[in-house]
Amino acid sequence: MKSRTPLIIEVTRGPLIESVHEVIAVIADKRKLVIGYSGHLDYVISPRSSIKPLQALPLLESGAFDHYKLSDKHLVLACASHKAEKHHMEALNEWLGLIQKTEDVLRCGPALNSTSPLTNNCSGKHLGMVTAVMHLKMDPAKYDNFEHPYQEFLRRYLSEVSGIDFTKAPHGIDGCCIPTYGMSIQKFALGLANFVSDDVSDKRRRHYNRILDAIKKHPEYLSGMNDFAHKVIEVSHGRAIVKTGAEGAYAGIMPQQGLAFAVKVIDGNARAAEVACLHIFKRYGALAPAELDKLKDFVEPPVFNSRNEKVGVIRVKPM
Repeated sequence: MKSRTPLIIEVTRGPLIESVHEVIAVIADKRKLVIGYSGHLDYVISPRSSIKPLQALPLLESGAFDHYKLSDKHLVLACASHKAEKHHMEALNEWLGLIQKTEDVLRCGPALNSTSPLTNNCSGKHLGMVTAVMHLKMDPAKYDNFEHPYQEFLRRYLSEVSGIDFTKAPHGIDGCCIPTYGMSIQKFALGLANFVSDDVSDKRRRHYNRILDAIKKHPEYLSGMNDFAHKVIEVSHGRAIVKTGAEGAYAGIMPQQGLAFAVKVIDGNARAAEVACLHIFKRYGALAPAELDKLKDFVEPPVFNSRNEKVGVIRVKPM
């Protein structure tokens, strides 16, 4: 899988190819070397929420996580794009109690049809930032601002793991109001490869493993119960880990294979990203045939008409 041509995802309607999505993907191994790609390696993306597992690292390394006696479900929520389901809200409120704060401290806006910032699908990430800010004796006011000391602290971590200088990277504001940065998809994949690499310190290896182990044990806190990420991790028993992001930016980790990957759908459509991720997991052996069968509605999602009749599919373009 080495081609400058993007991976093509087709949407069919009967015998017709109705739509086409181009997907750029980069696969890196535990040596932090690129071993496969489709599309241009230097294509600049904003990883959006797919970078959250890397953003959670300072919560552990600062000592804040253990200081406040947080649990694995809280660590997963720091990496999550949750759906404000009952168990999500219970764990988030428990977290607020452990750090003795109210939801007013959060700078993410509420989800639609709500007034509580806890319902925002990024509220766990924000709680992780607030928790680290408090432990580091920083002022939590406006912790989401680009100039805040914690955002500077976070940029140093991201620079370390990605090999680029985040102080010079182009940035914008994410949907949940914190800075989001531009980086090549290759650098993002190499940053994700830290999760499976032996070329890190023992301390950091423990923290990477702690994040992965928490996600394996509690995928129900990473997304909605019926969402792609939860289903893939649950069915594979954590051999295939995927983190979704906005605008078709997804991250994948295959711990047993010692591989990680980044995916970006050029037009931003998530339906193509999910098909592409499963194609990569299958190609590199992270999902068994029986597991792929359980995920068939994601592997090749059907297209339905108004009578719920199957009239097409979304698929990887046949070679």
